[in-house]
Amino acid sequence: MGKPEPVKVLHIIARLNIGGPAIYVILLTHELPRERFHSQIVTGAIGRDEGDMSYLALEKGIQPFFIPQFGREISLLDDLKVLRRITGLLKQLKPDIMHTHTAKAGTIGRLSGLLYNLGKKKKNRISLIHTFHGHVFH
Repeated sequence: MGKPEPVKVLHIIARLNIGGPAIYVILLTHELPRERFHSQIVTGAIGRDEGDMSYLALEKGIQPFFIPQFGREISLLDDLKVLRRITGLLKQLKPDIMHTHTAKAGTIGRLSGLLYNLGKKKKNRISLIHTFHGHVFH
């Protein structure tokens, strides 16, 4: 009986701007035991007036997967591109768990997860988890 395969976790966050959610996602990805979990971050562009925390991911040996259209602002065309790209990543990477963070990433990520899971047998579905990090309008 061999070692079980690591659980594949895909973290989705719209941007790694300065703040608690970015730090949380980076540290969670870094601290999950590598022998039990393979963890990847998918993120997008920070705003012009925001500080960038991607340096922390790089310091921790994490290379986030970057989707340039993924950002804070709502854009129907860009958001549809992000939805398509994340759904494609799910097909390619076949994670066991998709963990979304923040409102926009939660909406687009979970929608892509639901689309991916359509018609799949229970054993082939991705588990969807969302962490609430605060109010959008506050």
